[in-house]
Amino acid sequence: MENTEFILKVKKYINEHLDESLEIEVIAGWAGYSVYHFARLFKKESGLAVQEYIRQRRLIRASKEILDGSRILDAALSCGYQSPSGFCRAFKKEFGFPPELLKVFGLQKNWSDNNKKGREMYMGHIFMTQTDEHMGKEELFEKLSEAVLENGRGCDMDGLKRGYNAACSIYQGMNRYSGEEYVTHPLHVALLLAEAEADEDTVIAGMLCDAFTKTSASIEDYAGDISEAAMGILKEISDQDRDIPDLTDNALLVKLAERLHNMRTIEYMDEEARKEKSRETIKIFVPACKKPGNEKLLAELNDIAMKYL
Repeated sequence: MENTEFILKVKKYINEHLDESLEIEVIAGWAGYSVYHFARLFKKESGLAVQEYIRQRRLIRASKEILDGSRILDAALSCGYQSPSGFCRAFKKEFGFPPELLKVFGLQKNWSDNNKKGREMYMGHIFMTQTDEHMGKEELFEKLSEAVLENGRGCDMDGLKRGYNAACSIYQGMNRYSGEEYVTHPLHVALLLAEAEADEDTVIAGMLCDAFTKTSASIEDYAGDISEAAMGILKEISDQDRDIPDLTDNALLVKLAERLHNMRTIEYMDEEARKEKSRETIKIFVPACKKPGNEKLLAELNDIAMKYL
């Protein structure tokens, strides 16, 4: 009992000093033990090594920061990681899903609180502020470039431009129900992904999200313009036999962003098509949001779909 209470005090100390370096020598000195004895006692009582516990607590704090709207880059830095990539690997190893999905799936606190109070409201846009649907492709690409630079994940702007040129070429001559150039749809998808802080390859895949299912273009024809990782995502989402829940994290992210933009513009469809899309969203896409293993659903998708059913 005495050791248990002692370890609780140590954990409290660690949680109050997560912003500091927290070397084991410092903690052991504060506790009044040698490093060797302290490390053995802590692991025996808590089941985790000291530094493993510290890493876990920092990742949990980071997850809360992301849900509250922090950028993945800022959450990574607050955990002591020098780059988002290392943080994302550690986050996925700890929780089983990448922080990008947490950012997308997380219910906003205000939305949750308002629902608890029984207020009726339309779900605010989790990904980003609503972009003008009549915006042209050049302006959309400019916004996309800005979003990619701001999300802190790093990006080869030449690669982004090549993806944009490929999209413009593939979708040339196609129009949406609204009358807009079709290429504006995948550009909106890519913008959603950039603002969800997805990596460069996922954003580029978003710009070509349905290029190889709705056109006669071949993926292989654009292999020189698109990275191998982006190509892998595109092959996955273009596989008609692949079920949504079975997609890898990045491919799932693209499909959810694509569906979200389709649902945001659903008013341009006729009533029966709106109902069919909404039923499909509730039946297939919302359950797919449970993949990260938590109870946070893709609230905006659910909210829009229920509105039209």
